[in-house]
Amino acid sequence: MSTPNKRRKKNDYQSSPQSVRSLDYFFGKQQAAQGAKQGRADDCAYAHVVQDGEGNSEELTDEQLARKLQAEWDAQVSRQQTHEPHSRFAVEGKTQHAPENGKRDTLSLQSIIAEEDRISFTVPFDQSPLLFDPQRYLPSLRKLWDAEGGAVTYAILTHCFVLVNATQSRIKIVDTLVNFIRTMIEGDPESLLPAVWLATNAISPPYVDIELGLGGSSISKALKKVCGLDNAALKSLYNKHGDAGDVAFEAKKRQNITLRKPKPLTIKGVYESLHKIASAKGHGSQETKQRIVERLLQDARGAEESRYIVRTLVQHLRIGAVKTTMLIALSRAFLLSRPPGADIQLKSQAELLKLSKQDLTNVYLQAEEVVKACFARRPNYNDLVPALLDVGVCDELLIRCGLELHVPLRPMLGGITRDLGEMLTKLQGRDFSCEFKYDGQRAQVHCDVDGKVTIFSRHLEVMTEKYPDLVALVPKIRGE
Repeated sequence: MSTPNKRRKKNDYQSSPQSVRSLDYFFGKQQAAQGAKQGRADDCAYAHVVQDGEGNSEELTDEQLARKLQAEWDAQVSRQQTHEPHSRFAVEGKTQHAPENGKRDTLSLQSIIAEEDRISFTVPFDQSPLLFDPQRYLPSLRKLWDAEGGAVTYAILTHCFVLVNATQSRIKIVDTLVNFIRTMIEGDPESLLPAVWLATNAISPPYVDIELGLGGSSISKALKKVCGLDNAALKSLYNKHGDAGDVAFEAKKRQNITLRKPKPLTIKGVYESLHKIASAKGHGSQETKQRIVERLLQDARGAEESRYIVRTLVQHLRIGAVKTTMLIALSRAFLLSRPPGADIQLKSQAELLKLSKQDLTNVYLQAEEVVKACFARRPNYNDLVPALLDVGVCDELLIRCGLELHVPLRPMLGGITRDLGEMLTKLQGRDFSCEFKYDGQRAQVHCDVDGKVTIFSRHLEVMTEKYPDLVALVPKIRGE
């Protein structure tokens, strides 16, 4: 007779908030056993001889010495706050005072949320671009960036994502992106291109074969290792939230303490890490990718950074900013801001404020058409953004971003109508022609004088190898 199957124990792990361990915790047992230890010389605590400023010596136990040092530390902090009553960082006339001495000034583990990160989260990117002035916030931001190595931190891009995700207004989304881009243009132009790629949920144009190649298991392994989760806890979070970024957000919130201050992520650093993941090939590539993902999650400061790092890794930001939105934001940003030392003609914010709504719309539309035309001919931010930093929004931009062989141009996609009557209404008063639509695949074929052929799909992906017969035929047609 077989024995009944044993029930498998479930590890219902529930994270408990970490309490701050003060001096009373560490010396509590020593105080409880103090009476029993007084008569035993060999069990006495080690004694320390301390001399005061007048040369008098005093013998202290471990606990007495620790409490003496704690009292001196508290007194020193109090004196510093007396001499510096105002906070270092003030935003729009509001002063943020340092927290009162309490549990935070004890010898304890500290929260992973850095005070410096709060500077980035106070910039009002959702303000109207005609009222927003990057120079008002750049001094404190530059001071922060210089202290962290000189590069723009990922925290400010995270702040932009949070604001964009918090609204469904298309106008607010565009305004937020415009103000963020202006801050990059005037603060650190070199970080603008990586920021644009990260905000558009890509690291290269579609015709360049670069893929991250990360699966859900890699993200899950990294979250379990970095945030201290087991399989049951991680599965519970996935069942509750569904989105990998939200799971990372909740997991990072539970990890509210750390033994070391994480090195801040930078926009350029995150972008370069993604390229390292994509370029890892061959034996040991999965281990290399796993280490990079874990390092990104370890260095993420706070739950929001973890959320958008994971969403970037799975290439699903969920902020509602599509490619067209980014092109509109770039065109408006370069109307109002230019890089330091650049000779680019700008529009005055004061003059634009005086315009009527229709006139302001026309100014924006003119700039948007130029940028959209450039991107349609050369759909690559690696070409568009550097050209904008050099010449701004002008006719010369169209020359710099012209057509080039083996670089696909964006196709004109057809507009769908419900019936023939709606089509005739739309085309009323215009000359048009009609033809039957056949089943097939749209292809964009490039062939140069050397006979090199490249074939692109309607989504600008390279599909040359799919049609070897066409590759052999096109050079002959070109020669004729």
